[in-house]
Amino acid sequence: MQVCVKGEVRDQAAPRKCAVLLSTGALVLETDYVSEFSGLRVPPDPVPSAPRNVMSSVNETSLMLEWTPPRESGGRDDVVYNVICKSCGGGRGGCTRCGDNVQFVPRQLGLTDTRVYISELLAHTQYTFEVQAVNGVSDQSPYSPHYASVNITTNQAGSPDPRPSLGYP
Repeated sequence: MQVCVKGEVRDQAAPRKCAVLLSTGALVLETDYVSEFSGLRVPPDPVPSAPRNVMSSVNETSLMLEWTPPRESGGRDDVVYNVICKSCGGGRGGCTRCGDNVQFVPRQLGLTDTRVYISELLAHTQYTFEVQAVNGVSDQSPYSPHYASVNITTNQAGSPDPRPSLGYP
């Protein structure tokens, strides 16, 4: 029987594995990594918690999303953000991923700043935006990234407005 080290708990879903219990209540499964220097099993860094305080400012068919960093970074300084766009309603039943026509400035994935400008949205349409926090070990986690979401409805279509200056080169 495997013994969990200090700071770990036995995972009920996988009783032969130990997991780290984050302050958010999330369990992060351990891998069997053994340090080449000490021969001891070293737990991996956990994934970040969800971003906080997501705010939106809608201007006809574009919007600015802003948020604050997650409470838990996973003990790493490489946290970046992904913004997932879903169009909801329109008689399709449920939400579907937005099309390639939707524009994200500076980009949609791997954002290092806590804001993004989104344009080319459809008028009078409901959208859900999920802001994910990920770090260098997120792709190794068996769980989906933690995210915060915001629902918005666009207004009537307007004339294309110039993209705002976000302070990027």
